[in-house]
Amino acid sequence: MHSSFSLAAQSHEIQDTPDGDHVPASHAIVEQEVTTAASSPNLKSSESIIIPQSSISESIHEWSIVEKEFEESLPSSIGHYDRKSTIDEFSHAKFTVPAMQIDFNTYRRISPQTGEEEVLPTGWTMHTHSDGKPYFYHEHDKIITEEWLYDRGITEKVAIYIGILKDAISKRSESFDRIKSWHLYIEITEYELPAWEDDDRFRCRYYIVNHDAECIFWLSKCRLDGYLLELRGEMSPDLIRRYLQKEYWTHHYYFSDLHRLTKAQWKSVKESILLAEADINMAETVSTVSCSIDKMKIMSKSIILAEELDASQVAASYMMALLRDQILNYHGQRDARTYRDESVYGYDYINAKRTIPFRTINLLLFYAPIKNYTSLHKVWVDRLISREPWQCLMEQIMDKWQQYVGLVRMVL
Repeated sequence: MHSSFSLAAQSHEIQDTPDGDHVPASHAIVEQEVTTAASSPNLKSSESIIIPQSSISESIHEWSIVEKEFEESLPSSIGHYDRKSTIDEFSHAKFTVPAMQIDFNTYRRISPQTGEEEVLPTGWTMHTHSDGKPYFYHEHDKIITEEWLYDRGITEKVAIYIGILKDAISKRSESFDRIKSWHLYIEITEYELPAWEDDDRFRCRYYIVNHDAECIFWLSKCRLDGYLLELRGEMSPDLIRRYLQKEYWTHHYYFSDLHRLTKAQWKSVKESILLAEADINMAETVSTVSCSIDKMKIMSKSIILAEELDASQVAASYMMALLRDQILNYHGQRDARTYRDESVYGYDYINAKRTIPFRTINLLLFYAPIKNYTSLHKVWVDRLISREPWQCLMEQIMDKWQQYVGLVRMVL
């Protein structure tokens, strides 16, 4: 997939050399701070720890050569929920609070691997998602990663990959100058088997976010085939644009602290929720919106509070859900599904001819099978299940079974 959607506005250019106030992310310089006590916060000494870098200059990387070490990724497929480390169950928790220690933001813990204080490379700050997952951000270079940068070995690999990406971006400055607000996300993955001779089995997965166009893009073409398994038929640019917009909101859900939504974005989110609620009100039993009317009312109220508190993670979660519904129903396409029971493949589940065994059993059981069959296909269409109707159907079936059980007990 080409990055045609990304060239919409102007950008802050990433600098390849440090200025007076900033240190690029590709220069992995760790500033080690030693705080004496909370009562004297200004009394501290510091030293710079230089992590060895590749001897190859950043400016001579040819993207066509190193491109194979990078993989285009999507926000929905990053390792946010993957576990790369574990806690020793049999290691008892121990901690001694130093005297007069009240500021734990500057407190450095000792690495169990090296026995040294854990420090971040200069320019990086640590943030925490609401679900507890930590991530790191380099404000000057607009780079985000969930790799554990307190680990010096990981930091070294990250710095090398960042240097290559920055060099590739600088060679596309004409395109990036038209992007006003953007971020670069990277993560490192390791494969079990090498893909070529002298392959270290490490790859850098990345994507670039365009906040103005609400989409993501890459430096190379990206095949989305493996991500579109829930869809069928020819993909139009408009549907792919909507798909990348959903991925944008997925990114924003994970890293909402790093970008404040504009008034136009808040308005767009509220409008999307309002239209979805109106669609359910007009045709609740056949609406392609998967949420119930009660849930939509909660969304309508909470989005107003979210805007007041600037809690854009809430807006992102709502947009992810609404856009997913639109994508699965081919919103805006010639073959769009306009009501829940409709099959975009042309199947007529209700009036299809039944087999002889089915018709026989249907008569013996007083037409109960055909009723359940019809009810099931109203909530399960084209391999898609509508959650709210499904739950209601299951409750109805369970109630009927309870009634049948009661009748059987009376007869017996």
